Amino acid sequence: SSPSAAVVNEIIPVDHGAPFFTCPSPSFRAAIDKLALTGAADVRFLPSTAVVDAAGTVVPPPSGGRRYVVGGNRRLGEALAAAAAAAGDVTITYDTRIEDGAVTAGVDDGAGRVGGVGSGLPGGPYTAVVVTPPGQQAAALLGLSPTAGVSYATTLTVVLAVAGPPPAGADKVFLRRTPAHPLLTSSTCEAVKAAEGSQPTCGDSATTVYVGHAGGLPGIAPVAAAWADAHFDSPANAWAPALIAAVADVWGLGSDPMVLATFSHRWRYARAVAAGGVDAALTGSGEGPFRVAGRWGVYVCGDGVGACGATSAGEDVWAAAEAAIDGAYMSGVDCAIAVLEDAAGLRGLEGA
Repeated sequence: SSPSAAVVNEIIPVDHGAPFFTCPSPSFRAAIDKLALTGAADVRFLPSTAVVDAAGTVVPPPSGGRRYVVGGNRRLGEALAAAAAAAGDVTITYDTRIEDGAVTAGVDDGAGRVGGVGSGLPGGPYTAVVVTPPGQQAAALLGLSPTAGVSYATTLTVVLAVAGPPPAGADKVFLRRTPAHPLLTSSTCEAVKAAEGSQPTCGDSATTVYVGHAGGLPGIAPVAAAWADAHFDSPANAWAPALIAAVADVWGLGSDPMVLATFSHRWRYARAVAAGGVDAALTGSGEGPFRVAGRWGVYVCGDGVGACGATSAGEDVWAAAEAAIDGAYMSGVDCAIAVLEDAAGLRGLEGA
């Protein structure tokens, strides 16, 4: 997501959810490289010094580097959608409401799997509907009971614009990992992006934007996660000042920095805490990991199946978090294959 921070009549995009991404999957890396080569998205690399641990030691980037899209990482999805539309008979629309009657009625194969009355959302113009929110939200969208297949960690986030230049060296450091901090799991300083000219400064050259996160990684930052859980349902004025003070402390801004503007956000389902947990209440048994049980033509992927940054036992939690967009992309590719396979089977039945 890319909220805007407004300071001195200037507005800049700030990636407060996924500030950058990595490309461990060859197909995702190839897709990103193609977007960059064609100019469909202005993809840039963070410097190799961009991420440091709590001691200030640089965490080297993985193969393929750490990347971001100028103007906000949400433009990555828009560019991929535009590329899909240009490549074939695909129409991309935004802000379209999907209701009952959205999916074209199919042919019943006798087992209730392929369309027919009461199966899916028959009667509409779409061959398929894909739902990507976290499992509980996906279930609510589809009118299903709340699920417990994939558990998610909460996160509290603040974005703040501070008068004054960034601290010394901040043009080289973008993200600080602080899992042992009592409040702050990680935080970023936008000065790195502004320093290389990929993002305008906020208001003037002596204003710096920071983002701070509490929670999201209970396995390695349990104290901050517990604090986020405890304050999640409280109004922002009950937790944002403490989080702002934590950001100021970690970045050396002093005890009373001149904060010009703030933005706060709560993520109830910030990150799935375990990988591989496909939500059985959504997908059922025997339906495959992406097909919604009892709803022909309706699929769930991405956050809905815990594919965005979750980890299995022994995996590097930080690396998985950095690869969340890669995971979302690959989940979407796998889901698309399921959609195309089902559409081909449906055409075969209709022609039989």
